[in-house]
Parts: sequence; structure tokens; C-alpha cells
Amino acid sequence: MAGRYDREFKLEADTLKADAMETVRDIYDRMGCPMVLVGMPGLGRKLSRHAQLYSRIGFVNEFSTLSFEEMCRVLPMIEEGSSERWTGKTGSWR
Repeated sequence: MAGRYDREFKLEADTLKADAMETVRDIYDRMGCPMVLVGMPGLGRKLSRHAQLYSRIGFVNEFSTLSFEEMCRVLPMIEEGSSERWTGKTGSWR
């Protein structure tokens, strides 16, 4: 039943228990719907303990804290819906 989707699930994954993570994996397997799992630092390690789910994760990205100058640049872009993106740990824009 996998198909193309114009939306994705966004989940705050920090609080998910093992059975909920298995449900997330099952939804992904059955529907093929893209998912974005968001959480605090260390979430990647937590997810890696669930091999069946972790094997389906395309990438893990940890964001660093933005400086005041970076925030002044980011906030207007968010409001405008800019396609310019922050690359995270590398500290650069693309």
C-alpha cells in the first residue's frame, strides 16, 4: 500500500516507548509515508537501540545552537518560507 505522499508524519520521538517505536516502524512499512522524528540531543543513540526502526532512518542531524546574528537571519526566512537551509554542525548556509 506504499505510495507517494505530499505530507509527512512529524513525531516528537523523545517520549516514545519501545512499543510505540515499533508502531512507528510498522506504519512506515505499511504506508511508506515519510516521517520526521524530532527530539533532544541523544535521540539518535536511543533510536539506534531499536535496530528494525533505525535501519529505516535515512539520516540523523544534530543542530547546534544559533548565535544572535544567525537567529536574526533565520527568523525572517522562516516567516517568508525561504528555501535557503542551515546545514547544522558545519555552520553554513546553502
